[in-house]
Amino acid sequence: MKKLLPVSLQQLPGFLRATRQLPLYLIGVVLVSFAFSACERKEAETSFGIDTTQSYSQLDTLERSINEILMSIPQGSKVGAIDSFFANKKHIPFSRERHLAYRAAHYLRDERLMLALSDLDTLIEITEKKPSAQKIYAEALFNKADIFILLGKYNFAYEFYSRAGEVARKTKDACISSMFDYRIAMVLYRQEFYDKAIGYFNRAKSSYLACDSSFIPMFRVQEIYDNIGLCYFKQKKYDSAQLYYDSTLAYINNMPSATQLTSDMLNSARSVVYVNQAQCLLYQGDTLAALAAYKKGITPVAKAREKTFTASALLRMSEVFAALNQLDEAEASIEEAEELQQQTGVASIKRDLYKARWKLSLLKNEKDKALQYAKAYWDLKDSILMEEKETQANSINLFMQAFEYNERETELVEEGRNREQRLLLSVIIAIAAFIATMISLFSWMKSRKQNRQLLLLNEQIADQSKTIKQTYEDLKLLDQTKDRIMGIVAHDLRNPISAIYSMATLLNEQAKERKDDEEIQMTNLVRTACEGSLELIQEIMMVADLQHNKGFVKKERVRINEFVDSTVKLIRFKSAEKRQTIQMILPEQEQEIMMSPDKMRRVLSNLLVNAIKFSKDGSNILVRSEVQNYHWIVSVKDQGIGIPDHMKSQIFETFTKAKRAGTSGEKPFGLGLSIVKQIVEAHAGKIWFESEEGLGSTFFVQLPVE
Repeated sequence: MKKLLPVSLQQLPGFLRATRQLPLYLIGVVLVSFAFSACERKEAETSFGIDTTQSYSQLDTLERSINEILMSIPQGSKVGAIDSFFANKKHIPFSRERHLAYRAAHYLRDERLMLALSDLDTLIEITEKKPSAQKIYAEALFNKADIFILLGKYNFAYEFYSRAGEVARKTKDACISSMFDYRIAMVLYRQEFYDKAIGYFNRAKSSYLACDSSFIPMFRVQEIYDNIGLCYFKQKKYDSAQLYYDSTLAYINNMPSATQLTSDMLNSARSVVYVNQAQCLLYQGDTLAALAAYKKGITPVAKAREKTFTASALLRMSEVFAALNQLDEAEASIEEAEELQQQTGVASIKRDLYKARWKLSLLKNEKDKALQYAKAYWDLKDSILMEEKETQANSINLFMQAFEYNERETELVEEGRNREQRLLLSVIIAIAAFIATMISLFSWMKSRKQNRQLLLLNEQIADQSKTIKQTYEDLKLLDQTKDRIMGIVAHDLRNPISAIYSMATLLNEQAKERKDDEEIQMTNLVRTACEGSLELIQEIMMVADLQHNKGFVKKERVRINEFVDSTVKLIRFKSAEKRQTIQMILPEQEQEIMMSPDKMRRVLSNLLVNAIKFSKDGSNILVRSEVQNYHWIVSVKDQGIGIPDHMKSQIFETFTKAKRAGTSGEKPFGLGLSIVKQIVEAHAGKIWFESEEGLGSTFFVQLPVE
C-alpha cells in the first residue's frame, strides 16, 4: 500500500522480499509503520508518538528545528545529523526518546534493520515504566512487532502485538487503539480478506480522527483512503478503486497549509496515487490513460526523493511503451531506471532491469542479447530467492547454565520433600510405638507412672508436630524462592539475549557483504540459539508469574466469538507456513463471559500452535466454540500424530519429559500445556483431551459462565 513518501518492494532487503506477493505499497506501510509515530512518514518530519495533548500548532521548536535540518540534507547523512542535533538537547523533556525514535526511523530507511531494532529495544526499556510515556512505549512495541512480521518471526511478533494491545486496553487511548485496528487490517489484507480489511481500515480511520493530535489523522487518513482503493483493486472492483484513489488526491489537495510538509512531500504522496491509478487503468484496458498516469507519477521530485520507487515505476512504464511498440521510449525508461538503481544498489531492481532488457531485446529481435539478459535475470533471481530462505530452529545452548541452576534448585526441593516424608513416617512409627507402650502400661500397671508417661508422650507429639510444621514452611519458602529466582534469571537474560540477537544479525549481514561463509554460518548459529532462548524465556517467565499469582486472575467481560476469531487470525501466520487450514465453528448468537482475555488468549494460542506443530503440511485444524449448561467449551481438533498412551498422564506436567518434535522438526520445551492447565484452573475451569496415536488429538477447555 502507500505511504506519504512511498516505499517500493525493491527497497526491502533481500531477506524481506518473501512478502513479495503483497502489493507495492502495502509492504511499504508495514515496513515503515514504526518510522514515525503519528503519520509514519519516512522523512521524520514529526514527533515519534510523544505523549502530549497539544495540537500541531503547539509543537515545540525542537520538532520544527530537526525537521528543517533533515529536509535539507541527503538521506545518507541524516543519522549523523540526528545524533549531532540531540547531543546538546538532553535538558529538554523526552529528548532521548525523540532521539532514539528519529534515529530508528532513518536506520530503517537505510535498510539497517538490526540497528533500528536495537534503538527500539532501548526505547522500550526506558519507557516501559513511565506512565507519561505509554504512547511511545506502545508504539515501539507495535513497530518492533512489524519488523518481526517481515522477518517471518511470528511468535516474537505476536508477543509484542499482545503487549501493545494490553497497553491500549489499560490506557483506552484512541491513538493506540487505532494502531491496533490498522495492523489487524494489514493482517486481513495479507490473508486476502479484503472486505474485512476495509472494515478495519475504516475503524482505524475513526480512531485516528479521535486522537488528541490533528497531525496524526491528517496523514494516516489519506493513506487509509489509498489502502481501501487497493483492497477494491485486488477484488477487481476497479471503479471503486479509482473512486478511492480520487478521494486520496482530493484529501491531499485539501490538507491545511499549517503543517510541516513541503510541496515536494505532497507531490511525492500524489506520485504514489498516480502510479496506483495507472495500474488500475491498465486492468481496465485504457493503456493510454495508464501511460499518462505513470508520467504524472514519475516526476523529478520522485526521482530525487524516492529513487527505488521511481525505478520500479519506470520499469512498469517501459512495459506499457513496449506494448504500444514504442521501443525507443521503452529503452529510455529502462535506462532511467538503471541510473537510479546504480545509485541505490537494490538487487531486486537490478533483477527487474535484466528482465525488462530481456523482453525488449526479444522485441528488437536481438536474440543474443536477449539470451544474455535472460541468463542474468534467472541467476540473480535464484540468488535473491536463496538469500530469502532462512532456517528456523530452536536452540537453547545459551540457556544451559540457567537450566542447570534451575535443575539444582528442583533437586533441592525434591530432597526436602523426601526428608519431610521420612520425618512424617518416623513420627508415625514413634507415635504408634508410644501408643502401644502406653496401652501395655495402662493394661498392666494402671498407675500414676502411666499417666506421667502419657503426658510426656503428648509433649513429644506436640514438639514433633511443631517441627513438621516448621519444616513444611521452610520447604514452602524454598519453593517460592526457586520460582522467584527462575523469574529473575529469565527476566535478566531477556534483554542481553535480544541484544546478542540484534548484533549477531548485524554481523551476519556484514559477513554476507564480505561473502565470509564461515562467519555467516557462525552468526546464523548464534541467531537461532537466541531465538530459541527468547522463546524459552517467555515460557519460563509465564510459569513464574503463574506460580507467584496462583489462583488470582483479573477478569473482565469478553465477547466469545470476537475473542476466538481475533485469536485465530493472529495465529494463522503460523499455519500458513505449513499450508494448513484453520476452520472455526462459532455460535450464531454472540455471548459474553467473564475471564482474563490475555491469559485465555495464551491458552487458545498455545493449543493452536501445538495443533500446527504436530500436524502435517496441508492438514485441517478445527476450532469449535459453544455454550452448554452454563459453561463455555472451546475445543481444538487436529489431524496430527496423536499422543501415545504412555505419555498421556505426563503432558500437563511442568518441564515434562513427554516431549516430541513437531512434524517439521519443531523442538518442544515441555512448558506450554503446563501453563495452559494452570491458567484454566485459575479460572475455575477444566481442561482435558482425547487422542489416538496417528489419528490426531482434540483438546477441550471448559469455563463456567458467571
